[in-house]
Amino acid sequence: MRMDLGLDLGSYSARMVVSGASVPLVEANLAMVRGDRICVLGEAAGLALGRTPQGMRPVRPVVHGSVEDMAVCVELIRSMMARVMGSPMTRRPVVGAALPGCLRDAEKRALTTAILESGAEKVALVPSALCAALGAGWDIASPEGIMVVELGDGVMAASVVAGGMVSAQLSLPLGMGEVDGAIQRALRAEGFEIGPRTAEDLKQTLGAAFGGRGTVKQPVIGLDRKTGFPVSREVSAECVNAAIAPIPQRLIRLVNELLPGLSGELSADLAQNGMLLTGGGAALFGIEKLMANETGLNCQVASDPAGCAIRGLEALLGKPELLERIAIPGRPLVGEKR
Repeated sequence: MRMDLGLDLGSYSARMVVSGASVPLVEANLAMVRGDRICVLGEAAGLALGRTPQGMRPVRPVVHGSVEDMAVCVELIRSMMARVMGSPMTRRPVVGAALPGCLRDAEKRALTTAILESGAEKVALVPSALCAALGAGWDIASPEGIMVVELGDGVMAASVVAGGMVSAQLSLPLGMGEVDGAIQRALRAEGFEIGPRTAEDLKQTLGAAFGGRGTVKQPVIGLDRKTGFPVSREVSAECVNAAIAPIPQRLIRLVNELLPGLSGELSADLAQNGMLLTGGGAALFGIEKLMANETGLNCQVASDPAGCAIRGLEALLGKPELLERIAIPGRPLVGEKR
């Protein structure tokens, strides 16, 4: 099976790669909508978040890995296809898409439908754990197992990859995207209102899963809920980390729930090969130390963890035999536009 495009449709970001491209295309998985009309899409919508006029609302077409708004999702994928392949497209591409582990069959069909309606000829769904492992440089055809931990904005998963297959997996529709709202709620309770972009900045600059980063406070501008005027306040790392803490703790429980059910051979493999952290949340300061301390496995963060899945799909562009082997077989999980 040939593959023309790779697509990693995350809850907050969408990534697409085409053969011969120097870097993948990355778009915010977001639209600004008024009524049924899409007004702003992608990165422009991300920049407008929190700044839109009345009557315009933000829509995330993918929530926790699942397609929630089909029309917006189709339009986003279609616009990305046009950018990487040129418009009008001379032929319909075959798309390989990373598949989050938490999706049910109906959600897999919805993802397939969205990609086909965007103009694809055919869709091959590839487990995201295999994509991430391949993109991180692991030989997924190796019989030896490794644990791939994905910590995305909307999905977290712990998977054991061995012999080109996902041998064991647990996943949850929960991720680091929950943290932004938690930071906003914590500050709102103190009478201070900030927007989602400011909350994300605080998460990136002050957040830590283990140990300290040196920076303990950061000034931000927000709204004083009592006076209704903008003010500058210092937000502490302690406040930010209290909002972050439930996500790594849930990930630890997920890994520790998976480990006891493994075979002796896979357990021995993990004792040697350890755990590979992927997904944007793997960039959280100290996350690898926390996971190693709490699970007993060696832990390393992949290079550019957020881009692992799309790099894995990029590697599959020139390996049709490997794609055929690891893609999920059978209809409707592999669809073809008629």
